[in-house]
Amino acid sequence: MSSSIHPGTIVVIDDDEINLKIIELSLSEKSYRVISYKNPEDCLKSLTAETVNECVCVISDYMMQAMTGVDLLKHVHTLDPALSVIITTAQRSRAIIQEALREGAIDFLDKPVTLEALYNTVENACNQTLIKRRNAASTQSLLAAKSHDYLEKVETPGWKQKVRHFMLAKHQLGGDFVSAFETRQNVKYCILGDVSGHDIQSALISSHFLGILEGRRMSNEVINMGDVLMNYNKQLLEERMDSEKSFASKSISLSICSIRIEESTNQLAVINAGIPPLYVFSDTPGVSLIHPNFQPLGWFDNEGYSPVLYDLDQVRMIKTFTDGIYEYAFKNDWDILSLVAHIEKSSQEEVNALLADCEDDILSLSIAFSHDEENAIPLIYQEFAGDQAKQIDAFEKRWKRSLALFFNNPRNPKIDRMLLACREAALNAMNHGCKQAADQKATLSVSYNPKNEILEAVIKDPGEGHDFDVEERLDNLLEAKPGQLGIALISKLVDEFNAERRGATLILRNALNADHKE
Repeated sequence: MSSSIHPGTIVVIDDDEINLKIIELSLSEKSYRVISYKNPEDCLKSLTAETVNECVCVISDYMMQAMTGVDLLKHVHTLDPALSVIITTAQRSRAIIQEALREGAIDFLDKPVTLEALYNTVENACNQTLIKRRNAASTQSLLAAKSHDYLEKVETPGWKQKVRHFMLAKHQLGGDFVSAFETRQNVKYCILGDVSGHDIQSALISSHFLGILEGRRMSNEVINMGDVLMNYNKQLLEERMDSEKSFASKSISLSICSIRIEESTNQLAVINAGIPPLYVFSDTPGVSLIHPNFQPLGWFDNEGYSPVLYDLDQVRMIKTFTDGIYEYAFKNDWDILSLVAHIEKSSQEEVNALLADCEDDILSLSIAFSHDEENAIPLIYQEFAGDQAKQIDAFEKRWKRSLALFFNNPRNPKIDRMLLACREAALNAMNHGCKQAADQKATLSVSYNPKNEILEAVIKDPGEGHDFDVEERLDNLLEAKPGQLGIALISKLVDEFNAERRGATLILRNALNADHKE
């Protein structure tokens, strides 16, 4: 046999000595290094965990006295699942093919073996072994990186208490990642990412993108996240075009939410490229959503990524999350905020049990800009149009399920009264504030302050409101005109009732630790 120019050894097993010699000589003429065995047991004695890495392909006859080629294949794959095995047989039947493929054979050769088929099949098998081994090595490296929290790094010196995140990986590779860090220019970034797919290609995209950020962070270079996203989008688009031309592996897209905090300029900048709506809570009662204003990276060409800007002192809290937890909340008819709040206050065992049937990775991120005790916990936020009054039963059911999740299904009449008050307030907002118009939107936000055990609801509509006296309406309940009973009823269901903007904004509060006022 000549010395090998191919990176590895080919092992051939056949108890037919003539066929064994033909294959050995034919491969040797192509400068392969070949080791042959007439007995499969002798092969297995020499092919050990220490020597298997030198081998790149095994060619085994199917029907041998000591064992079948499939039996030998099983032994080989206990040593190295990536090692390609080719089965040769003179009695090729569907049953033999199915059995061998099921156990991981890469191909078949009919006896007598033709040289063209032998060379083509062996070359492909050797290449497949090398590819699988490289992928396995990359997978181990990525898993090692993941075990060291490379895809889950929250490093914001002097600011760490403000950033809370929860991550539950449902897949070994790919999926979601989070990174929070501070640059040398004292600019803080929180980055949330979600890569399509859960394979090695997806994991490599995550690691590569985070590596780019890490390189920028460690240098003196100012990070321009818009430029980073634009350049990475171009790279993914080029890879997509190459994969479509060659019919190679599927193309990958990357959803990114970048949150930039610069305290020196009192500025908050958010870029949302494909992540579910980001919630921004202000100091005054109210919530704004930053919907995806850009497509995920790798889908479409984009000339630039401009951020949504806020004054930092106007923001109390930010919450964002990837598709997995968002879709799981929708599947169970929970508000996403209640699910996140429940996760953040629960033990790991409770969370694992709750999310046991979730199929995607789970990742949420919360940033608080004021002291934790000042922050009420957001539980519900919903926008509804003026023409959605007929859906109020479904809305109320969802609110009830959401609060039951967070409060662990308590039998508290104060919660029930608050839900009824929210129902009436929502109907009032849709019918009067929105005038039943599909293009007019009202909002409901519900939060809970654990310090004083206050449940608060804020209902806003775009109307001008109207003058009214709640006490006067209470005194004249029996004479109330249609549409006037709602406000009076709402005020009787809650401990505290405030109307702003002439009633276009209602603020309702119930103390859950006290008896309802009489």
